[in-house]
Amino acid sequence: YLFKFLLEFRPMSGAKTEIQPELLPFGGVGRDSDYRHEEYCQAFVGMRKGDSWSVELKSHKDVGYDPAKPLIVNDQKRDWLGLKNRYFAAVLVPDGERDAAATEDFRIGCLPKPAWEREHLRRNFVTSVPLKPVPAGRQLETLSFTVYVGPIRTEELSQVPRGLVELYDPSGFNVVASGILFILNLGYKLFKNYGIAILFTTLVIRLLLFPLSRKCQVSMAR
Repeated sequence: YLFKFLLEFRPMSGAKTEIQPELLPFGGVGRDSDYRHEEYCQAFVGMRKGDSWSVELKSHKDVGYDPAKPLIVNDQKRDWLGLKNRYFAAVLVPDGERDAAATEDFRIGCLPKPAWEREHLRRNFVTSVPLKPVPAGRQLETLSFTVYVGPIRTEELSQVPRGLVELYDPSGFNVVASGILFILNLGYKLFKNYGIAILFTTLVIRLLLFPLSRKCQVSMAR
């Protein structure tokens, strides 16, 4: 899903003060099970390097345990901020250079200790983006952002500018997952029914693995 939202700062007659809004885009559970050692959710920051982007992952070890001391990313190359698990991501993306420059920094923190203790030490991520101070009495100013919430697949990520495709990691299990998803999507296009598409995917995978399984059965029979 793609969401667009605008922030408008309208002039106020006689106002001489400044306002400093803060965006609170995402929160997520760090671990979804007490038995999982791998982090279920990670924070990340998209860093711009010329005409390309890179992704810096932030774990709970980077964030720490003190909600009063969030991890602050104030590198001038920062561009977008979000949370991800293995398959899905939620990203806040400034629409232009001016919108990106309006952010003060990116902050990644956690809930107070009593809160995440009630969640069986699963540790929650919270993100915030304070904006630079805006004089209340100046002319109308508008900032534009895009929010992407969806799968980590190049087809969807490429619809969002500013390098979000870098979130996709083609190594390891993602290669296998991409192949399975391709067969599943092909089955859905053919039959227009996900139940039949799953059966189709299972059949194709079994056919592809048949030579290997046949070889194993012959070897065991000997």
